[in-house]
Amino acid sequence: MAPTARLVGPGLFVVERDGVQHRVYAVRDGARTWIFHEGFTHLSEAARRTGPAGRAATEAATPDDSALAAPMPATVVRVLVQEGQTVRVGDVLVTLEAMKMELPIHAPRDGRITRVRCREGELVHPGVPLLEMA
Repeated sequence: MAPTARLVGPGLFVVERDGVQHRVYAVRDGARTWIFHEGFTHLSEAARRTGPAGRAATEAATPDDSALAAPMPATVVRVLVQEGQTVRVGDVLVTLEAMKMELPIHAPRDGRITRVRCREGELVHPGVPLLEMA
């Protein structure tokens, strides 16, 4: 069965697939869409499809994961790591707040924090590195 999505609030969708519901947040930034699901942040960019459907498709971006950047304008609520700390894939490193929702930033892989570039209470902009990992 194909997944279905319904808008339930500003930027909040409930996506159902195979009888399982998922809460998904989405924020548009020009041609880009930031998607937040189960604590992970994904970036999609619109791409024109020339096939008969003629609808927009999305391509996942492949960011450099040595520097973890803010996905949108946000306030740093919590910094949960310090320089030199070892982290595992999926660990929450920083919590941001944007549009009245908390956005945990997770470690994309196992590694070590080499630099913390943000502090609690700071307003950060999209693309600005929050942390660096090795």
